[in-house]
Amino acid sequence: MTRGVTTTLPANDGYPGLQVAWTKDCRPAFHNGIRAAERWLNGKRSHWLWAALIFEWDALPDETDRRAFEVAFISRIQQRLGGASSRVT
Repeated sequence: MTRGVTTTLPANDGYPGLQVAWTKDCRPAFHNGIRAAERWLNGKRSHWLWAALIFEWDALPDETDRRAFEVAFISRIQQRLGGASSRVT
């Protein structure tokens, strides 16, 4: 098992990026979380936000992958919300 594999969420919408170290290589799940959030944010998914998270989250094989997906998904949403609120005066 690989230890200390780092995933990176790039800075976006004026909000800083994030680096997270995992006990296994869960980069695919992490990047899928980013893409799923972006699809929802860009209006390419018409269902509820919680549904966008849960449907893809449920399909992941183990807890570490699910956690990586979740962290990336919520972090990308937070970047958009944080970036939007920092531009409001």
